[in-house]
Amino acid sequence: MRDPAAYFSQQAEAADAAQNTELSQMWQQVQDYHQRRHWHQLTLLMLELVARPELQTEDQLHELYTNAIADFETK
Repeated sequence: MRDPAAYFSQQAEAADAAQNTELSQMWQQVQDYHQRRHWHQLTLLMLELVARPELQTEDQLHELYTNAIADFETK
């Protein structure tokens, strides 16, 4: 079973460790929207997030989909 909250937290910590506070705050906001089930706001923020160059490297978008989006894509 997927755990999107853990994935979001892991991504926020990784961004924080890389001293990318803007990205870290975005991941924290994603985690908050997911926890509170604010699907519309979460979708809008995800659209911003996937457009960022940091997520265009390696298989970041695939990881995002498999670890998080697949869990709530139908909500």
